[in-house]
Amino acid sequence: MPDFGKLLREKNIVFVTLALCVLFYLISPRFLSLDNMSAISRQIVPIGLIALGQFFVVVSGNIDLSMGMGSVLFAIVLGVFFGLTGGVALGIGAVIVCSLALGFFNGVMVAKLKLPAFIVTLAMLFSAQGLSGLIIPRGQQIFLMGDFFRFVGAGSPGRGSTSSSTRSPR
Repeated sequence: MPDFGKLLREKNIVFVTLALCVLFYLISPRFLSLDNMSAISRQIVPIGLIALGQFFVVVSGNIDLSMGMGSVLFAIVLGVFFGLTGGVALGIGAVIVCSLALGFFNGVMVAKLKLPAFIVTLAMLFSAQGLSGLIIPRGQQIFLMGDFFRFVGAGSPGRGSTSSSTRSPR
């Protein structure tokens, strides 16, 4: 007969996840609906991609505290470039250049100069936060209203609008 205590210790995250799903279903039966599961699946992708990158950093014995604020900075760069040019390709190119520069800087500081990854990435977190605040003061919003963003934001083909307005709704 299998040892339930050992199974619980080894697979505790599975049991906790199942228990939370049952609890959320009891609170709201719509939790397990197809629409809700689809929405959760779409919303978890950006966090999952960041977690995948963080996984490789942690496996190498380091930590990167700047990933979250870096992604905020990259979203702002994309929004600003799109707002200035109306072109998505240039904005994506700027994001790639920005992310490579941030990663290169962190990598050089940690790998070549042998500085602690915690300190380097903490400093980069605050730098990215400061740059974000300089680009978008007082937490202003950027409205991305192009067809590309409607298509991506819809989550599935056919749900986005076909309008090509790039104006802010305000």
